[in-house]
Amino acid sequence: MNSYTVLVAEDDHGLRDVVARALRSEGFEVVTAVDGAQALKTVAAVPVDAVVLDIGLPDSDGRDVCQALRARGCDAAVIFLTARGNVTDRLAGFLLRR
Repeated sequence: MNSYTVLVAEDDHGLRDVVARALRSEGFEVVTAVDGAQALKTVAAVPVDAVVLDIGLPDSDGRDVCQALRARGCDAAVIFLTARGNVTDRLAGFLLRR
């Protein structure tokens, strides 16, 4: 079993559950959040190794959440989820490297 903890921050209940189940089936510990504020609170309370982060959270842009995580010293790997298809949205995440 892996000893890694992954935060899944996704407001869509179905997608959040699918991603969380898939990660758990591979042995990861999973914590979840439904919006950016909850994601930031969760990371402050639980050290995470990776974050699966929706760009279109209801209270904030996932890229802003990523920047806030970095500003707070969180160096977890971040994987962005998005249904957006334009190049600007896809490339913006790459600019948030450490």
